[in-house]
Amino acid sequence: MTEIVDWLMTPHGQNAIDVAVKVRKTTADPLALAATLDRELGLPSTYRAAASLQADLRQRLVDRWGEAPDWLLTREGIEQATHPAVRAWRSARLAELGVKRIADLGCALGFESGSFAAAGMAVRAVERDVETAAVAVLNLKSSDARVDLFDVVEEPDALDVVLADVDAVFVDPARRDAGAARSVDGRNGVRLSMPSEWSPSWEWVCELGERQPRLVAKVAPGIDHELLPAGSQTTWFAIRGGLAEASVWWPGFGLTPGRQAIAVDRHGDMAQIDSTMPTSDAMGGVGAFVLDPAPSVTRSGLVTTLAAVVGARRIDENIGYLSCDVEPKDSPLYSTFEVLSTLPLDEKKLKAELKRVGARDVQVTARGYRGDIDALTKTLKKGLDGDKVISVLLARVGIGKTAIVAQRLN
Repeated sequence: MTEIVDWLMTPHGQNAIDVAVKVRKTTADPLALAATLDRELGLPSTYRAAASLQADLRQRLVDRWGEAPDWLLTREGIEQATHPAVRAWRSARLAELGVKRIADLGCALGFESGSFAAAGMAVRAVERDVETAAVAVLNLKSSDARVDLFDVVEEPDALDVVLADVDAVFVDPARRDAGAARSVDGRNGVRLSMPSEWSPSWEWVCELGERQPRLVAKVAPGIDHELLPAGSQTTWFAIRGGLAEASVWWPGFGLTPGRQAIAVDRHGDMAQIDSTMPTSDAMGGVGAFVLDPAPSVTRSGLVTTLAAVVGARRIDENIGYLSCDVEPKDSPLYSTFEVLSTLPLDEKKLKAELKRVGARDVQVTARGYRGDIDALTKTLKKGLDGDKVISVLLARVGIGKTAIVAQRLN
């Protein structure tokens, strides 16, 4: 592996990657890609495979983020990598909090370390895997980051040396089973849902926070709120409607304890709310508009806070949909739907209503509904001949299932 990594970083290797990336933009056929690399560069099979893999992994990041660095990548590394918007926000926040030197424990390919360095911090990056560390060294060679090779759990003396050299720590525990079988696309398909099974474990991370209270940990966004350390601030991030991550900030940063939700829309605009803000317990029926909160809002438990900010009401105490009678301002914190009609969930009546409002396509979302949404969507799409894209919001309101027929506004 290290021989191939060394070759990939040579001008010949970089040229092979460039050729592979160019071909990958026109075809995903591995045979066509290999044939081009063989014809144009005369590469042996192992080098062709390595260059082809780099092109494939870069394209996966482009598909996911809209961008990809000219770095060496691995499957495991991009699975763990943080979205650029979140990395930029976290690095800027740490810099504003006065962090000058930071340790990145479990640096993987170096995405976080690179962002920290770009924000002006000196970085001590730590990685336990030899091959991954070698890649991180190459990726970070032009930044103020040093990569150390050791296991932070098994080698506490080495960790002590790193901790003595920094004024803050970032840790991103691995949350996938490294020994599990991979899916068809090469991804490790087994997520470790129990924080005690993470590597390092959540218990270890919390103990580290007692030693170094200027600690920030990236965690699974579904983490139990009961596991969050006393006095910490936890931030949930949503990007373009998808839940990205959560991060726990220990008390040493001096942040206001509690919960925070941040959302970023497709234009890059960002908005946030937190648990220090007023809440509203207002309840009521479906009005002229329905708001679907960003997943960072719901996972952080800040739906009633959003209701107070927007001047909306919940349509049921057990689900996240909000409603109001005046169109709210656009915000990344929620999607706005203009209500066309509301009816009890009945497929036949719902199909008739979709025809009546002129639907040509239908998008179904749900809260508190446990049916097969894909199957229902397929059924509802049959026979539509209108000219509008209509949204159907399914919700369990009280003891009944409600279908809200609406048009998305943002």
